[in-house]
Amino acid sequence: MTKKAEILVAMSGGVDSAVSALICNEASGECIGATMKLFDSELLGRPIESGCCSVDDIDDAKEVCHKIGIPHFTLNCKEEFTKHVVDPFVAAYLAGRTPNPCIACNKHLKFDVLIKKAKWFGADIIATGHYAKIEKVESSLSNTNALVLKRGDDPRKDQSYVLHTLTKEQLPHIVFPIGHLSKNEVRDIAAAHDMIVAEKKESQDICFVENGSVDNFISHYTKLKNIERPVKQATFVDEQGQKLGTFPANHSFTIGQRKGLNLAMGHPVYVTNIDKENNIVTIGEKEDLIKEQVVATDFNWISISPKIGDKIACTAKIRYNMKDIECTAIVNDDNQATFVFPDGVSAPAKGQSVVCYDGDIVLGGGFITSAK
Repeated sequence: MTKKAEILVAMSGGVDSAVSALICNEASGECIGATMKLFDSELLGRPIESGCCSVDDIDDAKEVCHKIGIPHFTLNCKEEFTKHVVDPFVAAYLAGRTPNPCIACNKHLKFDVLIKKAKWFGADIIATGHYAKIEKVESSLSNTNALVLKRGDDPRKDQSYVLHTLTKEQLPHIVFPIGHLSKNEVRDIAAAHDMIVAEKKESQDICFVENGSVDNFISHYTKLKNIERPVKQATFVDEQGQKLGTFPANHSFTIGQRKGLNLAMGHPVYVTNIDKENNIVTIGEKEDLIKEQVVATDFNWISISPKIGDKIACTAKIRYNMKDIECTAIVNDDNQATFVFPDGVSAPAKGQSVVCYDGDIVLGGGFITSAK
């Protein structure tokens, strides 16, 4: 971290960003805090009483900045958030995909809009409370000693998966001050500095979806935006194409889903395929979820620059909370890669991300378009 650089710290109102601001200010002495206002009550269809973008969170961020002794600003990013996060999220679900809005928010808001807004304050560096690291190390797959994105030291909190859209050009302008710490250590630091957020609970759900109910949010949002959803009924079929039942076509499913199917099969069954164009959801056994190949597009290589046709031995994961497994990444073209999993991988879902690693180094990631 450059001692004299002014740093803009993204302040969510939680303990992670609070301690990040403290560390940055102690290192540079020239920090400012900024909270992005992302949405309002109309978008959610309910008052914002707690969680991201609530008045309480903004007040907590202001209080932390006051205690540290740095200025705090609230940035209006509602238009950008709707355009780059909410609208694509709704469109993806309506098309039968399973998006991860946190990844879109990181790409378009925290590490695009925020970097641009930081320049308004004369800041060349932004800091966030993500559990990840950016370091100069030499990957076994790279011949250059350049900045790379790495996992956070606490495996239970590592957030490198949702940061796979970061680019080589952005890395010099970003710091993750708590990437080397555990959550308990972060809370201890906050408590030692008498911060009001030291024991504040984390939000586990999508910030703009109340109680994890995607269907309720999409129903509200499509009405708000006058998005037509004409089909009233859709069909469950088994792996052989035999009809099992019907369900409301406006209901959202995801690959691997077991609960909420309302099918009396006598044993656990899972969603194995979603054909939104024909309004058909395929139901199968657990083994039907296993796929050997996963294709990802919009692929972003962060730490290496492979050539088309390269085959890269690595590990990868297709969900945030899974352990990555051994595979081979085949570079198809500039922005697409195929991942071959010798032992298979369970329930890859279109719209989710596949992220690959060389040890602790994030090699890159992209969005799943197909699996077989």
